[in-house]
Amino acid sequence: MAESNKNPGLDTADSERSSSPSAEPHSFDQTVTEFEVFEHYPEEDTYSAVYSADRSSPSTAIVSAVAAVSDTDPLDMDPLHTTVDPDALDSLLTPHGPAVGDVDVTFEYGGCEVTATSYGSLKVTPLETSPSPPTADD
Repeated sequence: MAESNKNPGLDTADSERSSSPSAEPHSFDQTVTEFEVFEHYPEEDTYSAVYSADRSSPSTAIVSAVAAVSDTDPLDMDPLHTTVDPDALDSLLTPHGPAVGDVDVTFEYGGCEVTATSYGSLKVTPLETSPSPPTADD
């Protein structure tokens, strides 16, 4: 079952479409994008977000989603351009007329695996951090 969290200020129709509200807070105050839906699937430790292409570019939504998942201020994160070309990503994922097919792109950014689609959805999965090997002092 998904835990859902919405940005403040969304209408009640949006609230009715999602699953039960999440008791787990996310740092939306640190994000730039206002997500239509932001859900956490704890059994998979995966987050799903939907954003409006009318209000945010794909690259901005990606940075905002990763910031929310990692509870990090976007300004403290590595710039997206160190991982992918944001302009190329925006061009690839922004609809420019009738859709011929859906496009999705997966890459690692900010300690997460990110999948972004051309229909405005994001899947963000924190990457497992392996424990450090024991040192001679241990």
